[in-house]
Order: sequence, then C-alpha cells, then structure tokens
Amino acid sequence: ECVKRATEIAMFTWNALNKCTTTLCGQYAGEKYETCVFLNCAEPAGACYLNGEGTCAETLHCTADCGDAEDCKSLCSQEMSPEAYVHQSDLTSCWTQICTAEGWLCQMSQLFVCGPEASTCGLFNEDGQGCADAVSCVVSCTTGPCLLNCMDETNPASADLVGDYLLCLHSECGDKPDNGCIQKAKSSVCAEVVQSCASDE
Repeated sequence: ECVKRATEIAMFTWNALNKCTTTLCGQYAGEKYETCVFLNCAEPAGACYLNGEGTCAETLHCTADCGDAEDCKSLCSQEMSPEAYVHQSDLTSCWTQICTAEGWLCQMSQLFVCGPEASTCGLFNEDGQGCADAVSCVVSCTTGPCLLNCMDETNPASADLVGDYLLCLHSECGDKPDNGCIQKAKSSVCAEVVQSCASDE
C-alpha cells in the first residue's frame, strides 16, 4: 500500500537509498548504521528525508550553539536542505580522516585542513583575514561556536596555511601539547610553515 501511494520520484529516491544502505551499511545497526548512512549514502538519504532550506554552514553553527542538547541538534538537522546534508557529509568524512582525538589541537586541525570541503559548506570568506590573524583567533577560543566564527572570518587560501600550521604542531606534539613542545616545534620542524603563516595577511 505504501508503494502504491508513492510518486515516481519518491520511489526512485527510496530505491536509491535502499540500494545504498543495503550494499554499504547492512552489516551495522543503531548509531553505527546511522553514521554509515550519513557518510556513505548522504545524497539519497538527503533527497529522501530532507526538504529544508538550511545551508551546511548554518546547520553547523546551529548545532554548535546547541552545546550537548541532542534535541536541539536534531531540530537544526531537520532544517537542512538535501544539498547541505551532502556537503556536511563530505566535510565530516574529511574531518574524521584527519584525527579522532578529543583535544583542542586535533579539533582546530580538523576545522582548517579540509579547505575545499569547508569552502563548499560555506565556512570561509573570500575577503577574510590571513593565516596569522586566524591562528590568533582560534587559539583564543574555548567553544565550538567561536572556532566556527574564526573560520567565517578567514579566507580559503589562508585557511590552507592555518591547516598546515596546526597539523605540523599536532604531528610533533600530540593532541594535548604543552607550551614547551609547541615553542620548540615552531622554531625547528614547523619553522617553515610558521613563517609562511606569519607573512600571510
């Protein structure tokens, strides 16, 4: 009966989603299944479930403002457009490949190193600030909304430099580095990227 009531477009979309989830995510359940669908079947899932107008960047800002309130985050996601869902999936997929630790340096690296995906999401500003100002911005942050605002104020080309800078520090000092390690890395292994960042305005 459900199939009989479905439009041709609805059936096409449902079949595409069903094929994708069965092929790529059928072995999972619960949260793992949902994560698999988000990362691997975003296009058919977005087309099937979402009809909002929220952009990828708007949704990230919305969920960051929610803190740990899951109901709030769910409402943010429900307002997404199908295209935004795909863009957020691409960005999240890139982030998860960079690092999975919880510390601040990993999070900062994630935010800036996925430049093309973040730009498609709408997080950078062509007329924004350079690398040095961006680094000053992010190191003063203690919340997700603050970090996203730093991204909004940074131009895409400089964001790549910020990513290189933070990744170098992360690779040398780990995810929760002490200031001594950071200063040593900035003057030795990471000196070149640090200088490139300092000269970028």
